[in-house]
Amino acid sequence: MNALRTFGTSCLLASLMTIGLSCAESPPPAKTPEPAPEATQKNESAESTPKDDPCKEKDGSSKSCESDKDCCKGYTCGHDPERSHVQHYCVGG
Repeated sequence: MNALRTFGTSCLLASLMTIGLSCAESPPPAKTPEPAPEATQKNESAESTPKDDPCKEKDGSSKSCESDKDCCKGYTCGHDPERSHVQHYCVGG
């Protein structure tokens, strides 16, 4: 009976060591860097907006405004959180 208990304990320890070693040897999964959401949005807006757009400034940024009448069709006068929380800009489009 004592030999059977020793054999069972040895098998259990061997199993635990095998599982532990197999988990320890595997490398961690490689993380792929994700582009920043702001950088992606800026690239998309820069590509889709022509440089001579009358609804944008010369540098491609949103025009400042005081009301919706100052903006082109499809744009509304509102806050652009990337630029200013006080000044209004033509956003949308």
